[in-house]
Amino acid sequence: MLTVAFVVGLTSLLGGCNVRSVGLAGIGVDAHGSPVGYLQVCENHVDGATLYVSDEDQTGSWQASSPVTDFVRWSLSAPGPGWTIDRALGGLKPGVDYTFYGWTTDNTSSASGVTFTTADLARLKPGQVMYEGGTNASTTEDLTTISGEDEFRAIACA
Repeated sequence: MLTVAFVVGLTSLLGGCNVRSVGLAGIGVDAHGSPVGYLQVCENHVDGATLYVSDEDQTGSWQASSPVTDFVRWSLSAPGPGWTIDRALGGLKPGVDYTFYGWTTDNTSSASGVTFTTADLARLKPGQVMYEGGTNASTTEDLTTISGEDEFRAIACA
């Protein structure tokens, strides 16, 4: 009986480690080259977004005033109404891989993230969105895609 309880408990614990993806996060730039965050939520919601280098090194974090249930974009440097800065955007450094993703406060779901560098941002034009667009079947590497906002929105929930 103890073994069954242990296995059930372990299974519940391990099963809780996976956060379900309910959308897609993307990154872009505004007319001044400053970072812009994009979230397309396909089901349920996300509550905010974080930009980080590692799990313990956040570069910026933002919380929406109400749950995001569809599409939203905002300046990461100077978010407008509807966003609260949990941690102000730090200076981005060349040669560093940053990851931007969406999250829920109860950690039940997320918007799949995108990894980028400052060189990637420099190549983007306003209105372009960079996001992870699948996996290369032969190498299992994430494929980074750059498209317009409309295509990003359409692909995110396809």
